[in-house]
Amino acid sequence: MKVSKIILGLFIAQALCLSLPQTVSCQTETLDMIRYTPPKGWTKTTKEDAVVFVAVDKTNNTFCVLTIHSGTASSGNVEKDFAAEWKNFVVKPHQVEANPKTETEIKDGWTMISANAPFESEGIKSLAVLFVFSGFGKTTSILAILNSDTYLKPLAAFMETIKLDKTSIARRPSAPANAPAANSPGPPSLVGKWGNGTAADTVSGSYVTYGSNATQKYYQFNADGTYSFVYSGYSGLVGSAGAFHITTQEVGVYTLNGDSITITPRKSQTNSNSGGAKNNPLETVTYRWTIHYFEGIQSYALILHPDHQTTRDGGFDYVLAFPNSYSYSQIK
Repeated sequence: MKVSKIILGLFIAQALCLSLPQTVSCQTETLDMIRYTPPKGWTKTTKEDAVVFVAVDKTNNTFCVLTIHSGTASSGNVEKDFAAEWKNFVVKPHQVEANPKTETEIKDGWTMISANAPFESEGIKSLAVLFVFSGFGKTTSILAILNSDTYLKPLAAFMETIKLDKTSIARRPSAPANAPAANSPGPPSLVGKWGNGTAADTVSGSYVTYGSNATQKYYQFNADGTYSFVYSGYSGLVGSAGAFHITTQEVGVYTLNGDSITITPRKSQTNSNSGGAKNNPLETVTYRWTIHYFEGIQSYALILHPDHQTTRDGGFDYVLAFPNSYSYSQIK
């Protein structure tokens, strides 16, 4: 996907038309200091400090995830503002270059710094494009993750609708990296790693031969609306050449709608020592979800409840309080 040079040209040409009147066919929306017109036909998810729009083309296996972040207090230095947003939203989740080549534009008191970086996750090549706006003591950012240049025109059209409010007050205060939350601890965000596993020993034969069975599976939900899922399993006699190993790796996008989460894979592959590698059918599933605190083990768990057992998650977990569900513990 040769879009890294094209996309910045398209976006920068439009992104700083911030104070000009726009002719739009859809109703505008506001998040903190930024006003915009939603991209038509995209799925919207509202989070605590962001709004996410997702477009998915299942036929061509392409997607675009657009995240609009609410404002924070500026550090007073636009380069520092950009570096902090780039680290949090691009470097950490996608392990890309920490010091990218940037473009800077200034207009009407606002400074926009933008950069892009290609990355690959589980064989899927994608591009991250970040725009950070700073001015009037505030900063905000817009992030796009896409795997096809077919989304360039709708993204450029979206950027044309943006207007920044010079007088609005940023809703969430800035905080130093790794600072603890100011309020008392509460349920964690969905963003992060959630998993579970089983292990058991078996005894067979008159000479007491030990065997083992172990499985592990986990989700990694990223703030930009992408996710990865990994399942690994082992069974057989310890040290035996006949032991069986299997691993499934999957990546895709997710969308939230109240207590529902829809997981849409873009690639899924299973590899075993007996059958080699094979691509799996892509299974889009909508679950009801909640994060529950289990006092007995003093731990949070992500509970996923679909209408039926899924191929991805396997058989339901035995959780008395949540029948016909899957339970994934928080992994720090």
